[in-house]
Amino acid sequence: MTTKARGRLAVTAVAVSVLLVAAIATAVAGYTLSYTVEGRSMAPTLEPGHRVLTAPFSGDYSPVRLDIVVAHPTPGSAPVVKRIVGMPGDQVRMADGRARVRPGGAGPWLALAVPGTGDAWHSTPRTCCTAEGTGGVDAPATVPPGHVWLLGDNIPVSDDSRAYGFLPFSAIDAPLWLRTWPIGSAGELVGAAGLVP
Repeated sequence: MTTKARGRLAVTAVAVSVLLVAAIATAVAGYTLSYTVEGRSMAPTLEPGHRVLTAPFSGDYSPVRLDIVVAHPTPGSAPVVKRIVGMPGDQVRMADGRARVRPGGAGPWLALAVPGTGDAWHSTPRTCCTAEGTGGVDAPATVPPGHVWLLGDNIPVSDDSRAYGFLPFSAIDAPLWLRTWPIGSAGELVGAAGLVP
């Protein structure tokens, strides 16, 4: 073998090694930095056992309506995966079997629509909202400054803001970015959820 051929072989071996190490590091980071969805509160968007990865470089995240986020309802509590439905200044409530929002506290009430969940619940929903954003009374509440109102997509079974109230922005770890498992449904989490009249 010539010196030139040995040099090309060495360069190829180094390049393959670097790519292999990068692929393994990416897979390990993707697994260790991801969350496993537990429970059915976000079905059908996310099912139990799905693994999700938060958005990288989201340290200065500003909440956006309808984003799916990882949050801690209370300091030190287990993380939850929920959808941001109410933003500061919004009025929120549960009515006619639907989550309803009045953006900015004015104008018409809009209903949360999540494809695949049906229009209204097939069971009587928890009433909402107290002044703290929790369930228990049938009245609208206003989301305070610096807070959000989170709901699971599977509203009949979700423990969400109706259980723990409005959450401060600081309780949000990060928005979700990718579903990494199962492989067949892996990809970016782009939401088809919306607010409708």
